[in-house]
Amino acid sequence: MRGVFWTIVRGAGSQGTSLIVFAVLARLLVPADFGLIALASVYMAFVQMIIEQGLGVAVIQRHELAPEHLDAAFWVNVALGTLGALTSIIAAPLISAMLGEPQLTPVIRALSAVFVIVSLRQVQVNVLKRNMQFRLIALRSLFAALVGGAVGVAMALAGKGVWSLVGQQIAATATGTAILWKVSGWRPRFRLPFGRLRELWNVSMHAAGDTLLQYARRRSQDFLIGTLLGPAALGHMVVAQRLTHAVFRIVTGTISQVALPTFSRVQHQPERLKRVFLQVTRMVSMVSFPTFVALGALSASIVPLMFGAKWNDSVPMMQIFAIGALNGSVGQFNGVVIAAMGRTDLRLRLTVWSTALSITATVLLARHGLVAVALGGLATTLIMAPFTARITQSLVGHSFGQYFRQLAPSGLAATAMYLVIVGVGALLRERVSVQVTIAAQLVTGGATYAGILFLIAKDSIREVVELTRSMLRQGRGKKGERGQAVVAEESGADFD
Repeated sequence: MRGVFWTIVRGAGSQGTSLIVFAVLARLLVPADFGLIALASVYMAFVQMIIEQGLGVAVIQRHELAPEHLDAAFWVNVALGTLGALTSIIAAPLISAMLGEPQLTPVIRALSAVFVIVSLRQVQVNVLKRNMQFRLIALRSLFAALVGGAVGVAMALAGKGVWSLVGQQIAATATGTAILWKVSGWRPRFRLPFGRLRELWNVSMHAAGDTLLQYARRRSQDFLIGTLLGPAALGHMVVAQRLTHAVFRIVTGTISQVALPTFSRVQHQPERLKRVFLQVTRMVSMVSFPTFVALGALSASIVPLMFGAKWNDSVPMMQIFAIGALNGSVGQFNGVVIAAMGRTDLRLRLTVWSTALSITATVLLARHGLVAVALGGLATTLIMAPFTARITQSLVGHSFGQYFRQLAPSGLAATAMYLVIVGVGALLRERVSVQVTIAAQLVTGGATYAGILFLIAKDSIREVVELTRSMLRQGRGKKGERGQAVVAEESGADFD
């Protein structure tokens, strides 16, 4: 699979940097500050998601891509970004009133600049992904996270409150866009070929609908919690989501960023597609299962250690989110392969149902508190998982037995790991410091997981180890216009 090495750099580097910055800001700011930004994001993310995802899937997925396609996508994105910014500036008071927080008006107006900045970079990002140039994407993401983090922390130390988070977002977005224009060889021409735009839209219209519904599903929780329970309660949920999401991106983002262009390239080779899909599922489960089991088991210790005791109400939600992330880490590739085969219409149908279930659960459970809402979201995810898996099975051609055989070894080993972590925690918690306890839990739990996995899935471990060595060796030793190519021929794995 091309680009995996630099996608690791991107995930571990940018997400790791963002997580460190977030932990620092969480100690400098109060829950209400994060809650205000989360409420603003109910609207902001809606517009930004349209700009980022509208035509992006078609640019990556399309087999034959002409320069006119890129020009059409670029100018449509710029038009959407400009329209979004102007609308936000004018309608900010109304949006703030609808969200029940008048303080959001200047925040929304300031963040509207992000729409224009994002619209200027999306075609470049998608072209780099299509061409597997993940090295440039990785370096851009890492540097943007560093600059944005520095701005946010400096403003927080200066006592700027919620504006620290606004400054962080604008600085990171502007830095990333500037870098892309510097390194990208593509430049738009001033033309809008409607015929090419129509070709992109035939694929993107379903992706756009899917994007909008996913937004509604995710942000309905923020809106209802923020309006019914207040910004402080929403801030606690944001912290739980942010930490879980950062770990999720580090663990699975490495493969998911490469998966769409990779699956798209083999979409007309059924046997190869099936083989690659099952390999990706096995590889991700071997890493994600122990990671999220450990995150859930250790969250009661990690949250106060990283963010301070004022965030302890985030612990039960983080435990629930960790379960959802464990399921989503492997389940997300069902949606990716569906999109790679051009069946964004099927993804849209699945999203319609999951969004309806999620919003219904949130409306019914919001009055019962944060934990109830988180449990409702987890239930929705688990209900939809079999339906998504069934559609993927019909497209890829694997059996359920083949699929679950990829997951069973990691699942068994992770279960034993959880029991060991809990047992060691109960034994040491009152006797040594929390740092020593966490270290002992990670060491004993990790050893348990690795030992059991070695006993029951030795060949799979060897394949992943050889693949990792190949990725690192080629990532260090080979530079070129197409980025870092990782070809796992030595391990027998079919990644290309």
